[in-house]
Amino acid sequence: MTSALASRLLQDGLDMPRRGAITAAADRYSQILKFEPKNVDALCLPGVACGELGRSAEAVKFLRKATKVAPKHAAAHNLLGGAPKALDSPWYPATRLFRQSSAGDWPGVFARIADAVRARASAAI
Repeated sequence: MTSALASRLLQDGLDMPRRGAITAAADRYSQILKFEPKNVDALCLPGVACGELGRSAEAVKFLRKATKVAPKHAAAHNLLGGAPKALDSPWYPATRLFRQSSAGDWPGVFARIADAVRARASAAI
């Protein structure tokens, strides 16, 4: 795999969660790791994706490997620092992530949050 192809796959993977395609993004990162197993970004990003998919133990595995590959990579350490909390906290299973469908689409984000709050409130009644 050329570095240009790896860069393109990484960029594709970064764009996919904005469209709700988190699993597809994780697949892109896996493709990179087959050919570049020490690509720190390709190790950190599946950790983030796994965390968003509720696969916290898998997220920790990717992030630990990233910190071993690049001990001075601040983002990897930061992400890993938050990951164990997801394993132990009763709050994380109920946590939802609301993304912009396009850059600057904050009204859409707030509308989806409001809909989720209304649905949760009506389910609690």
